[in-house]
Amino acid sequence: MNSIQNSTHSYSTPQGLAAPQPLSLQLLPFEIHKEIIDLLPPWQRQLAYSELASFAHSGKEVRYLKEKLALVLREVPKQYQRAVLRLDEQLQIFAQKQFNALLSSAEPAQVVTKPMLFQLLYLVGEPAVWTKLGERIQSEPAQRQALLTLVENSKKENADQKAKEHAANAITLLSRSGEQFNGKDLRNIKIPGADLSYGQFDHAQLQGAHLTGVKFRNAWLRGTNLSGAHMDGVQFGELPYLQEVRDASVYAYSPDGKRCAVGLSNGDISVYLTSNWNKIWYLLNNPGQPSHNAALFGRLAWSRSAEQRARAT
Repeated sequence: MNSIQNSTHSYSTPQGLAAPQPLSLQLLPFEIHKEIIDLLPPWQRQLAYSELASFAHSGKEVRYLKEKLALVLREVPKQYQRAVLRLDEQLQIFAQKQFNALLSSAEPAQVVTKPMLFQLLYLVGEPAVWTKLGERIQSEPAQRQALLTLVENSKKENADQKAKEHAANAITLLSRSGEQFNGKDLRNIKIPGADLSYGQFDHAQLQGAHLTGVKFRNAWLRGTNLSGAHMDGVQFGELPYLQEVRDASVYAYSPDGKRCAVGLSNGDISVYLTSNWNKIWYLLNNPGQPSHNAALFGRLAWSRSAEQRARAT
């Protein structure tokens, strides 16, 4: 028997059932693979997407790394791409070789104009390697200027999708290399999806910029002018770090915003105070009960009772 625990009480619950084995998708029509994956418990999805990335629409196994990479970037949701690519040893070896070739090339900045390769290096590359690439960019004025020019070109009204993608990759690489944009005129730049985490943009002029999906986590933004900017899906600030024994699969805030219930991949539920992110309750799984099913299948909500206890819907 397991216990349901909070700060004052403890309740007995039946022991959890053994987790089922991941479903094989190889014998099913390719067109319904993703629909089936969406129905799986969150803890199974990563393995299922890894399998999905190994087979083409014809059902034949993907043998070429570039084909597999394209399949991952096209078919796998962004939140799973990094994990799927890191599970593939051959792709990791390929990425390392590409990084080494890039560092020894005459024009390393050209990587931003190769979207598929840039995405592979961005998702798989270790921080130390990016540091080396950044140092190379900053030590060669011509390479640094080439990247700044791509960002500047995206300001044009007729900038196409390719120009926007190149600009987003360029400013991502510049930001990672330590380039400071404090006080810079970045009005009307178009950099959808760029990762500017930890970048320095104090008092930067970003009026009218296209920043859809840009990551600004832990970026310096004091006095930054964002008036008129397109900011759908922009990510600011630092997400709370919650130490759990299992992956978090779903979460829900209480109606007053003071508590957050986090469903884990094994069916357990942790409840935190949002003021300091201290854990105040921990509910162990109870197969067959709503709380267990909620955490496993990604459906978690709060009741509106006075106690505002977490419940499944």
